[in-house]
Amino acid sequence: VGARAPAMPPPADFDILRAQDARRGAGGETKEELLRRASAERTSRANERRRKHGALTVQRMWRGATSRAKARASLLTRWDERYGDARTSPTPADLFEQLMPPLHSVGAARAGATRTLRALALALGTISETPKCVLQSSFPTKTRRLQNFALDALAANVSEPLGGDVSVAVDANSEKKIEATREQRRATRECATRLLAATHDAADGFSAFFFTKAEGDDTRLLTSATHEKSLLNSIHSASTYHARVCDVAASLIRSAQKQKSDNTSVCAKTLVRVATDGCVFRSESSAVSAEDAEERFSARAVTNVAWRVFGAKDTALHLVAQTAWFSRLVARDGSGDGSGDGSVCYSALESFLGAFRGLARTSAFGPFDPVAASNNLVWLVVGWHPPSGLDPAPSAKAARARLTALPRSTVCAFVETLDSLLAVTPDGEIAKYSSDTHAEASLYARVPALREAWFVAGVAREGDDASLDATARLYWRACREEETDKQTSAAALSRRRRLLGALAFAPGTVRRLWLRCASRVSAAVSLGADEQSLKNANAREKNGTEKENQLWTCPASALGVASIDAAVLPTVGAFALAYAHLLEVVDDDEFHDAGTIYSFTSGERKAVAAFANTLVVRERLRLITRTKENDVDAVNVDRDKCADACASLLRALVTRDERRRFAPDGLWLAPAKKEARISSVLKPEAAAAALFGASEEKNASGNGEGFAAFLKDCPHALPFETRVEIFRALVALDRARLGVGAQAGGVDADRATQGQRVIPVCSFRVRRDRVLEDTLTALLPLGSRLKGRIAVTFVNAAGLDEAGVDAGGLFKELIETSLAELVDPRRGLWSHSSEESSSSSSSPLSSSASIYPAARAGDDPESAALLELAGMLFGKALYEGVLHQFRLAPFFAKKLLQRPLSLDDLPSLDGTIHRSLKQVMRYEGDVRDLCLDWFVREEVFGKVVARSLRPGEKTCDDVVESHETLQWAHATAEFHLVRRRTNADNAFKTGLFKIINPSWLRLFGANELGCLMTGDADGDVDVDDLKRHCAFGGGYGKTSRTVLMFWECVGSFTREERRALLKFVTASAAPPVRGFQHLHPPFTIHKVRCDVPGSSGGLFGNALVTFGLVKDVQRLPTASTCFNVLKLPNFKRLDTMKAKLRTAIYAGAGFELS
Repeated sequence: VGARAPAMPPPADFDILRAQDARRGAGGETKEELLRRASAERTSRANERRRKHGALTVQRMWRGATSRAKARASLLTRWDERYGDARTSPTPADLFEQLMPPLHSVGAARAGATRTLRALALALGTISETPKCVLQSSFPTKTRRLQNFALDALAANVSEPLGGDVSVAVDANSEKKIEATREQRRATRECATRLLAATHDAADGFSAFFFTKAEGDDTRLLTSATHEKSLLNSIHSASTYHARVCDVAASLIRSAQKQKSDNTSVCAKTLVRVATDGCVFRSESSAVSAEDAEERFSARAVTNVAWRVFGAKDTALHLVAQTAWFSRLVARDGSGDGSGDGSVCYSALESFLGAFRGLARTSAFGPFDPVAASNNLVWLVVGWHPPSGLDPAPSAKAARARLTALPRSTVCAFVETLDSLLAVTPDGEIAKYSSDTHAEASLYARVPALREAWFVAGVAREGDDASLDATARLYWRACREEETDKQTSAAALSRRRRLLGALAFAPGTVRRLWLRCASRVSAAVSLGADEQSLKNANAREKNGTEKENQLWTCPASALGVASIDAAVLPTVGAFALAYAHLLEVVDDDEFHDAGTIYSFTSGERKAVAAFANTLVVRERLRLITRTKENDVDAVNVDRDKCADACASLLRALVTRDERRRFAPDGLWLAPAKKEARISSVLKPEAAAAALFGASEEKNASGNGEGFAAFLKDCPHALPFETRVEIFRALVALDRARLGVGAQAGGVDADRATQGQRVIPVCSFRVRRDRVLEDTLTALLPLGSRLKGRIAVTFVNAAGLDEAGVDAGGLFKELIETSLAELVDPRRGLWSHSSEESSSSSSSPLSSSASIYPAARAGDDPESAALLELAGMLFGKALYEGVLHQFRLAPFFAKKLLQRPLSLDDLPSLDGTIHRSLKQVMRYEGDVRDLCLDWFVREEVFGKVVARSLRPGEKTCDDVVESHETLQWAHATAEFHLVRRRTNADNAFKTGLFKIINPSWLRLFGANELGCLMTGDADGDVDVDDLKRHCAFGGGYGKTSRTVLMFWECVGSFTREERRALLKFVTASAAPPVRGFQHLHPPFTIHKVRCDVPGSSGGLFGNALVTFGLVKDVQRLPTASTCFNVLKLPNFKRLDTMKAKLRTAIYAGAGFELS
């Protein structure tokens, strides 16, 4: 009964609530809240203190500024009362003690233009009347202050336009005020300049800075204890003042070139004289260490002139100044007086050039325009400048003469100075150097002298190796600056070509560069082996008696660019770029004629070809096996650029050799032929996979890009047969990617089934009288699907299907017939070279004709569609390895290979135009007498249309002049080869590139591409090769009497008859590209048993036929072109076999009699 009730349990969150209460203070805040509140209060108090302090500071500053303004106003008022109406010059004491101190304290800007002008005029009068000794002894420091005041006034005067900005209409009174202001500014500028010159002369130039003057009559030299410190202070003061003089002088020059004012030009000339006077400073006291003063101050003074005058932004000295103004920089012992007739001290000129090189190596000199410095330096050294406005350029002949007169060391220093000034700058720095609209251009491209051939001829003189190397380095860097890694704009290419044009067309420079390269890399200058030696060498190579082909492999470049020292890379690179550019311009006659100033001897051409070929081939082979671990050398960047330059030269040389042979047999194959890695590394399958982009081959080879680089730059180093294997491997990889089978009748068709089990992508019927229309309708919509198998059935005139199984023969017949219809001249779609125009133009083209699309064929959609179909058929034939008889013109083949065209490619288009252009180029009189203009006229639908060779640049009134002959000829060739044919060529390429990747075609040259399409179109059938790879059927064998008689018969045929027999059996008159072993199906002779009329058979019957007592077999041989089978009756007599074969191959029967 007395027990208590149990207590209630605490709430579940009791511990949490108790912990919160423990953290609260007396006011109910937590510790964190309390700390935040205290911090906010402290911040508020600090801000309040700062606001009060700021207000007090502003009040003090305002009061101080007001007080100073009142003091200045009072000071100027007293100055006006005393000197406002002064007309007489004060005494030196009044000048320095009374007149100038108030103006020094307020400054030229606050003193106002009127007071400044009056003070300058009064000071000029006093200085002019005061003896020099008085100023030097009594007022040296105050004279320097007066000079600084004059510089301040001059700088303020130049900073604004002369006469102010007037952008609105004004009345007569305002015009008078503006004219008065303009006159006041002119007077101020003239007075300040004359005062500076007078005080400078009175103080013996800058020598006064190196004396400490007491403000009395006593002058004492510095003691030895304070000598060093005082000397440094004096040099600093003198250099600072000299720098200000140079800055104002540059401002005056810019103002003069904008305003065309004679008054400003005179002032600029005066200040330039003052500035250059410091560059030849001579101290007269040995106690001041004259040598140290001269070396230190003169060096800084020269640097100031170089940086602040020559390198000032937008400063073109030739517009205002004369070279005589700067004669003290280069005159012997500083004795130049501006007359221009003093002797030149080349050591002084080289010292001045050295100042520029010092500027280029440091960034401590502030804003500096290397482009302006380079142009002004060229003007000073050679007296040449680019034409500007109405100011024509000086004579190039005189400029080159001045360059030639310079010593070798000076020329070398001059070129090295330009190179150091225009060297690569940090990213984003180029645009600020010049206001040129072409801000993306490199600094080298903004120096017009570098684009002149006379400049290169003057600096790269014969016998001066140092200057030649310096010139090569200059242009090598200049051309590299205009390149980008991925894309190069058309403007950059144009600038680069102009730079290379100067280097390439300077007479004899390219050849001297080659001689220098050969001497520095120890390469043969010339390979002058005679023909008999070459034949013996080739014979020894074929017999295997030579372990290595050393005749056409250059040992100096056997390891690629790794064989070349880093110091020699610019010389090799500049030579390669210049010679490659030269080869783009000179024609074949000039190239092969050793008597021109731009050509090489025959032996030198071979040596250059061997050097470039060995270097590029071995370098690209090295890239195949090079791994990324050894590809991090910084020098590799320059080496890769050099290899690319040599590759461009090599491509130009190979192109020349394709058009007109100059290289002996084996030269292009030599570097890779004996290379041990070529057989194990560069296999056709691996090369094809790399070019196709197979990732597994890249991983296997270590560097898949090496394959592509090798095949891009030097495919000629591989035999033609090897490249055909690579091409076929590329096709096989493409088929595997698309999942399609080989075409029946193609070289890749399965031999067992002849492609019959491959599902066709298209099956269609072709009427014999409508071949082109049916082919266009069926094949053009397929596009790239045409890579698969197509099945065709021919329909005869009766509307019935012809008796033929499409095991390849029908497909070949379709290709031949369709192409024959397309290229028929009567359709107007295709043309042939004018050199072949003597043949009948109304008949289909012969097998030896070179064809190209007519220029007008691409102007309408129907013709463009037919050209696209032609491209697809050509591509399909290439894709399947089917030969035909239509060879493309060399210039058009080069366009398909995406190679640049030149004037020498014009004969394969129109030989008449080419001969006319050559005659104009060789015309010795005034070309204006020929009345040539910059337009080409042609008749279009009965109307004459004039097309401009230079759209937007030339008009009908512009006549071709003698110095424009080369440009006109190349522009004309470009119009006919490229511009006029754009639509037609693009239509054909659209169809071709749907089937064939354009990179695959670049494995071959223009002539090799024709051979790949048509085989050896003009070659003979190799009977021995045909014997070795011939198959037999129906009872025939190699030793059968009829077979032996057949080979004897074929051997007695003419070349045309053998080609006709081959076409009769295989549908192609050209032998297979790689020989008859690659003919699929193989050439087969099948026995057709025929009884001889009136013969009992057996040996006796055969004897009767042989002796002519009984007639021979009368059946004609037939063929199955689908299977390349010749169905040959068992003839008994040779004359009968010959007659029957001739009848059969020229009968022209179709499949009906097969």
